[in-house]
Amino acid sequence: MRYKLDKFKFLLKPFYLIRKICLITGYIFWFCIAVLTVSLIIIINSMPDIDSMKFSEIKTIASKKVVKKIEVRKPKHVWVPIKRINRGLLWSIVISEDSTFFEHNGINFDAMYNAFADNLKKKKILYGASTITQQVAKNLFLSNDRNFVRKFKEYFITKALEERFTKNQILEIYLNIAEFGPNIYGVHKSSRYYFKKKPIQINAAEGSFMGLFLPSPRKYHHSIFNNRYLKKRHRRKIRRVLRDMSYMDLISPVQYRQYLNYKYFR
Repeated sequence: MRYKLDKFKFLLKPFYLIRKICLITGYIFWFCIAVLTVSLIIIINSMPDIDSMKFSEIKTIASKKVVKKIEVRKPKHVWVPIKRINRGLLWSIVISEDSTFFEHNGINFDAMYNAFADNLKKKKILYGASTITQQVAKNLFLSNDRNFVRKFKEYFITKALEERFTKNQILEIYLNIAEFGPNIYGVHKSSRYYFKKKPIQINAAEGSFMGLFLPSPRKYHHSIFNNRYLKKRHRRKIRRVLRDMSYMDLISPVQYRQYLNYKYFR
């Protein structure tokens, strides 16, 4: 009987092998789960506690960040409350950068999908889909590295900002830290630099012009402002922003026609 069992023992070897594979993969699986859990805990603990922050604290953090970025001696940064920013300037920047800002909850998934499709078609990264809130999250609390960890943090910080602060407060932060050119941060300096005006005096045409610099401020400062030249695509963008503002009754039809021929370089 023993002989007969030994004779057919080879038939049981695959079962032993499967059992060992299951044990080994089980160990690997739980090890990976443990590593992932520890990593998530470390990442979460490294994120700012936005839920306990006041708006005044965020403003302080934002101003310090801007001052660190300015490449001049004794840098200064003037904070402008949203009530002292002209509606034409405010809305032209919103429409230019994130037209659904007041509608989404921090993440615009439709824009992300469209940007992904366009980049895939062009076979390179040409378009981003970051909302204004995402840009605030990145500029205040994150680096410029493009990796999964940073995007993970950006998502949760963005959600926290949207839950903690109002849309107007988030927009006020953005307008005060956005880069409009080399060492030109915020609407106070950019308004004075480009038009020698206060933010409360900037109209929709001037705001649309300033919005051109936001995707790549240093590059466009040279190609547009230093060269005193607007390409056709730049004029199309200004026209689109002004048209949208006209549709939304933010400017009158008369203003729209006047702004189409606005003199930006004087």
